[in-house]
Amino acid sequence: MGTAFYLYENEEELKKLYGQQLNEEAHCIKITDMYLKPNDVLWIIEQYEKIKEKPLIGRSIVHFRNTSFDEYKEGNEKLVLHEKLAYDPKRNKLQMFPKKLRKPEYEVKVDRYYGNPKTKKCKIDYKHRYYDLTQDRVNMVLK
Repeated sequence: MGTAFYLYENEEELKKLYGQQLNEEAHCIKITDMYLKPNDVLWIIEQYEKIKEKPLIGRSIVHFRNTSFDEYKEGNEKLVLHEKLAYDPKRNKLQMFPKKLRKPEYEVKVDRYYGNPKTKKCKIDYKHRYYDLTQDRVNMVLK
């Protein structure tokens, strides 16, 4: 199984689901950056240095620790900026570099959405992006 993407309407929904687990490091690892590779590969860089691991480069979603990312950087990565990450509720997709009339550069299915249903595209709050190491889940909060 791969990495799951969970979206929350606001920070209170995230706190309601996770509760005290938000204070534990393994459940709430801060995502510092996200990069797109030219062949539809998403690289997620996390701020967690207690586990040293070799990333699985052959996968479509690759997780890096802060220190291991520099070893694999090639220069053709495209940084996903804070305004270039959106949620499309009609298709239930997380879009990176969304466009008005064409499809986005990269999109991934949202496995679960917590909160009131939305009808229009929403931006993602760049400050609240977390990775749950125990459940292999990326948690994001809408603006």
